[in-house]
Amino acid sequence: MEIKRSYNIDLAKVIAYIGVVFLHVVGEATNSGYSGPVLSQIMYNLGTIAVPIFFVVNGYLVLGKKSVTYSYSNNKILNILGVILCWNIIYSMLFYLAKHQVKNPIQLSWESLLQKGVFPQFWFLGSLMICYLLLPILSNIWHKNYLIFIVIFTICVLISLCLDFRNILTGGSPIQRDVIQTFRLWTWLMYYMLGGILRRIANDKKIPAINPIICGFFIIGMLVYEFFIKYRYGMGFAEYNYDNLITILTVTLVFIVILNLKIPNQVNNKILFLSQNGFGVYIVHLLFLKVIEKVLDLSNLWLNLVGLIMVLVLSYSLTYLVSKIRYIRKLVFR
Repeated sequence: MEIKRSYNIDLAKVIAYIGVVFLHVVGEATNSGYSGPVLSQIMYNLGTIAVPIFFVVNGYLVLGKKSVTYSYSNNKILNILGVILCWNIIYSMLFYLAKHQVKNPIQLSWESLLQKGVFPQFWFLGSLMICYLLLPILSNIWHKNYLIFIVIFTICVLISLCLDFRNILTGGSPIQRDVIQTFRLWTWLMYYMLGGILRRIANDKKIPAINPIICGFFIIGMLVYEFFIKYRYGMGFAEYNYDNLITILTVTLVFIVILNLKIPNQVNNKILFLSQNGFGVYIVHLLFLKVIEKVLDLSNLWLNLVGLIMVLVLSYSLTYLVSKIRYIRKLVFR
């Protein structure tokens, strides 16, 4: 079943994109969640749901398609590789002009997929490519044997919960330290498939009405839990919390609440603008952050908030300008 454009899904994308910016900018004030002003730590921990929502949205949008072929998946993967390579070519050219030194864009692209280099945020695109590689199989199971789909999803959930429990039993030595985000497939497949499950429920018009207040309590519970394991076990990075039960439930409830929102028509275009330009913001925001942190003391709460606004405004402005140039707009649009 194909569905018409949903501004609710666009809103979920916006929350995910801006949430990632929160993680990176506010992380400068909190030592990535380990210290700093309490308000900054709360803002950082709120960003925990951003990356999981990325995968839920992608799973929701593609797993419910009538037909997903290997050709479709290959085109998606090639497009992503093209974006990664082009951005690293641009950086290599600018680096040569500034330093008169040659950087291999292919090597830089590979490093960015491994969470290194100038674009470490491209690890997400690496994980997404792996999901696209598995997409035809998952889509076929989703359509023809939904019970098997649920079983695979349940296995991913159990793996995540067991690893989270293992992290606590080992006294705060998370396995995530040894596995870069690109290859944490048990986590990303879980959220990706969760998106597919929610799509099936939406297709059947059985999305439950979740009281936002209940969702709010889960968000508070997630924050309390994150503070607890941070100070008890020293696990402050948001990425260490993607596998715990309360985060999984919170992401699910937040997404359902977003799906059920009645969005006024007058804000649809604003949400669409933020959503369509959000991918570009995800790509360029770290570049602006690297510049801004040289002129602002981002460990200061108020200067950090100023820096956050500056990163968002500059990133959206650049993305909008690039999107208006016909031959390079695909660098910032998905």
